[in-house]
Amino acid sequence: MLRDSAQSPEPEKPLTKSATRRPRLYNPDIRLGPIIRLSVFGFPMSSKALVRWANNNQIAPNKTENNRCFLTWQAICRRLPEDCRRWALVTTEEGTLAHCVVIATNDTRKDRKRAKDAETIKAVQDVMDVHTAPKWYVMET
Repeated sequence: MLRDSAQSPEPEKPLTKSATRRPRLYNPDIRLGPIIRLSVFGFPMSSKALVRWANNNQIAPNKTENNRCFLTWQAICRRLPEDCRRWALVTTEEGTLAHCVVIATNDTRKDRKRAKDAETIKAVQDVMDVHTAPKWYVMET
């Protein structure tokens, strides 16, 4: 989409193309088949990323970093689509713990299908100001 003739087009944000392979449905009971851990599909945010988002959105600039992170999560959640106002603790590919905005889970078939909802993914990307595709992460317990 061109903003004016002098500017180049906005880059397209990846939606589901580069998303990691979707997990099988969650199963905590060995009697029903192999154990499958609960996974979430979304965007993880480190504390540093939360502070950066807070700075960009003027969230509580005079508060401590911990308070700013908490208030930033509240601000992000208010802007997210209602069915995406949930988060989980995940381990990223780098091995660090992060809070993840959850778009979908492998808890039910219905919830797992949400990982293909391009409109919701784009809405979350816009709120969080991320330019990557969401991924599946095993939820930490």
